[in-house]
Amino acid sequence: MNLTTSQLNMWRSLIALAHSDGELHFNEVGYLSDVFKELNLSETQVDILNRDMDKSPNIEETYSLISLEKDRAKFFYLARILCWLDGDYSKKEVEVIEKLQEVHLTDLESDKMVSNLGETVFRSFQKEKAEHSRKGISLDKVVIEAVEHWDNHEEVKSAA
Repeated sequence: MNLTTSQLNMWRSLIALAHSDGELHFNEVGYLSDVFKELNLSETQVDILNRDMDKSPNIEETYSLISLEKDRAKFFYLARILCWLDGDYSKKEVEVIEKLQEVHLTDLESDKMVSNLGETVFRSFQKEKAEHSRKGISLDKVVIEAVEHWDNHEEVKSAA
């Protein structure tokens, strides 16, 4: 099975990280080449990775395309290994990793906030539904009235 788009972009990001200190050390090239030989890559994927080895992709772009959390976690694990392969964990490599970690944590916190908000709204909706049900009022009717009220409010606001 070929790499997923998320996995491919994880490897592309690692290549970009290896380039970030201004040179691809032969240990980095050797490590990446050995790993790529073990992966089941399509011809297109091989071409992309070879092109990236010659000319670094934009790490922010490739990292943003790592869509799966497990692939992002693996990126940070492998990044530390890769950075030590040339015997010099450079200041530039540290800066790049720290910047990507900030993005990663912000994404995690945003996902958690959205998830928590969704749970809160759902619990609130269930509570309202039960309350209205006890009063013999259909919540569907209440929701429709609320939406109509909002729409009317927006029309009045935009007309002003």
